[in-house]
Amino acid sequence: MMLLLPECCCRYLKTAATSRVFSRPAARYRGPRLIAERFPKRRGEYLFGVAPCLAALQAKRRQIYNIFLAEGVTSTKAQFRRAAVAEIQRYAERKELTIRTESKAVMERLSGKRPHQGMVMDAQPLTYSKLEPKHYRISPAEKQRSPVWLALDEVQDPMNFGAVLRCAYFLGVDRVVATAKNSCALSPVVSKASSGALELMQVYSVGNMTDFLKDAAEHGWHVLGTCSVDKEERKRVPVIDCRDYSLQGPTILVMGNEGQGLQTSVEHVCTDMLTISPHRTLPMGFDSLNVAVATGILLHTLKRTPHTIQ
Repeated sequence: MMLLLPECCCRYLKTAATSRVFSRPAARYRGPRLIAERFPKRRGEYLFGVAPCLAALQAKRRQIYNIFLAEGVTSTKAQFRRAAVAEIQRYAERKELTIRTESKAVMERLSGKRPHQGMVMDAQPLTYSKLEPKHYRISPAEKQRSPVWLALDEVQDPMNFGAVLRCAYFLGVDRVVATAKNSCALSPVVSKASSGALELMQVYSVGNMTDFLKDAAEHGWHVLGTCSVDKEERKRVPVIDCRDYSLQGPTILVMGNEGQGLQTSVEHVCTDMLTISPHRTLPMGFDSLNVAVATGILLHTLKRTPHTIQ
């Protein structure tokens, strides 16, 4: 026997099925809509991680709009993190900024689920500085000192870019230059991968890497390219093991793209090509190191070798 209900009862049951009784309580939802309602509109970009945030405060190159700390970060046992939190608190007091304490879920949302270590800042983005010819004109004092610059020819991966900057800062590179096109942006991911080195050193850009290197060579710079061991015989310039090379004055070390290496036009400008010799026989397809690892080895080798002034 079929039971027929009045139309009003049907409407009630249909409404009840979609009511809060049968759905997840709204108070438990911590998604994008809730965050947008609670927080002010983002004015810059979310910088995350202890080292990048602390370096940004020390360098004073960014304007800081908001500071977020994870619940419990102030009671951490890590000495460096406690010192960083104290520095951030002092900065906030001077600038009259409010530090917002947020849950782990909110912090992960702000950092894009990247390792934030309990700290996120809404900060002004960093951009490339334009390199001018006056920057690479060499004075007698600079020639005696033999400065070392690092040129990045279309390095696109932000993790690699950040790791390269970390090596450059640690090993005392005087300036980093990248191509304006086909290079990754100076993003918070780059800053985190660099452990804050991006905050502490300016990165310059040039419109055309080949033209820049030609002009620098005319001003007395030695331009060093890089290549893997299996490509030595195909190079038009001398290929030297990095351990056998000594600085000969102001030098620009050029590192190539992760996949293709240096552009052909850039290779032709180089006075020498450096290579890192492996310590075993390598299988096919395994012919080179990651660009950041290779950069660290080459810079350390160049910096520790005595140089000859010409």
